[in-house]
Amino acid sequence: MIGLQISVGATGRGTMAESLTRAQLARLCFPSSAKPPGVGLESLDVDPGRLVNAELERGAVCVEFVFTEPGTFVVGTGTKPVIPELATYYASTGGELTWGPCLTHGFFAEVGSAGTIVEAPTGSGVYIQVCANGVLGYHPELAGTGFEIQPVLATHWVRGENGRFVGPDPPVANSGEGRYFAQTGHNLSGAFLTKFVALGGVDVLGFPITETLAAAPGFTDQYFQHLKLRMNDATGEVSIRPIGREFMAMLAANGEAGAGSPPIPADGV
Repeated sequence: MIGLQISVGATGRGTMAESLTRAQLARLCFPSSAKPPGVGLESLDVDPGRLVNAELERGAVCVEFVFTEPGTFVVGTGTKPVIPELATYYASTGGELTWGPCLTHGFFAEVGSAGTIVEAPTGSGVYIQVCANGVLGYHPELAGTGFEIQPVLATHWVRGENGRFVGPDPPVANSGEGRYFAQTGHNLSGAFLTKFVALGGVDVLGFPITETLAAAPGFTDQYFQHLKLRMNDATGEVSIRPIGREFMAMLAANGEAGAGSPPIPADGV
């Protein structure tokens, strides 16, 4: 589940008993801007617990749910079906094996006044769907051109300072191994190159925007425009990392920070 972590009592709307002997009804309220993006009230859930009701109340989302254990609760949502506009592209580029399960309905996103990407009013910006590993965008104004579906440059947003868009790392010299992408100035070789080709290359991952980077102990990462790959140093196995989950958490944080969102051209995401 992806969503907002909140404790009963944190908003002044009720308290939680130190010890529980039976299920109890709790009420959580939080700013509507902190609601997981691309998720309607009817899709909210509470974990651990059982949702009873969700409603808007004076600029806040309030959920009532039954809980049986103390602690911190996550208000969020499970996975969602791929929206019709993206279904063919999603399936033809590896489906869930590439993009992971989708976490939101389709919704609009754009760049806000603070320079961060935020959920937008219907019809503004780009119509997107966030999946666990990446983000897909639909541009209705390009329908019929073959370019109406484009993966969002999700890693550029996630890696940006304070959630702002950032370009590739500074270009480096051609190492002479594997492939060199002059478009972004980065090399790709070994197991990362093998995985890149297997997943569909530039059409799916975009260009590499970093060299290989040391990650958690025993792992090495490399970022691409649309996806992030990680190698297990011991086995040489390369897998896709859930950059979409990071993107969704960033959107929620941007919304909670109150970043306004004037309209921008569709190709700005």
